[in-house]
This record gives sequence, structure tokens and C-alpha cells, in this order.
Amino acid sequence: MSAAISISKARADAMLVELLQGFKAGSFQKKVEQLASKVEGNVRPKELKDVPGLPRLAKRVYAEVFQRYGFSGDDSLSAVLDPVLKTHPQLNSQVEEIWQLLRLPVGQKNGNESTSE
Repeated sequence: MSAAISISKARADAMLVELLQGFKAGSFQKKVEQLASKVEGNVRPKELKDVPGLPRLAKRVYAEVFQRYGFSGDDSLSAVLDPVLKTHPQLNSQVEEIWQLLRLPVGQKNGNESTSE
């Protein structure tokens, strides 16, 4: 997990825009839909790790973006987004949209997204 997150609102906003672009991409959404459809019992997953394959898929998008903004590509999505949101709460709608695009509950708090499967 990253230590203190230090990023301006403008840079945080730009980072979120890049994440949203990656997560909104048609090919990405098609893969998310395929993975989500395989969740047993049609139970809505609560965390990335609840959907086999989703952590690895999401990391393909966020790791590259995080590195461009000075974060480790190994940090989890929540490890960066939660502190950014605490510093810049006005960016909440963008963070919520990210969780929705990943078919996860808005406001989910999971710092333990494992990318190993």
C-alpha cells in the first residue's frame, strides 16, 4: 500500500479520467461482462477478487496509469483511490463510476485486491 498520497486535484482528476477511459473501452467491458457472467449464483460480487480473472484484467488498465502518476503499478486500485478520495472528496463521482464499470458496489473498500489467481 502506498504511503501518504500526495497528488494535486488536477492530477488526480486527470488520472481518474485515464482510468475511466481504460475501463470504459468496449473490449474491456466485454471481458468484464464475460467474467461477471461466470460468477456462481448470480451473486453481485463485493470485491475485485470475488470475480476470477477480474483483478488481473483491471490491473492491465490501472497499473500503467498509476505509474504515469508516480504510484506503483503493484498498488491495488483501492490503495490509491481511497486516499485520493480522502484528499479530494469532490472526485467521488468519478471513483464511483470506476467501481460501477467493474460491476462492484459503489464505495467498496478493499485494499486487498489480489492479482494472483
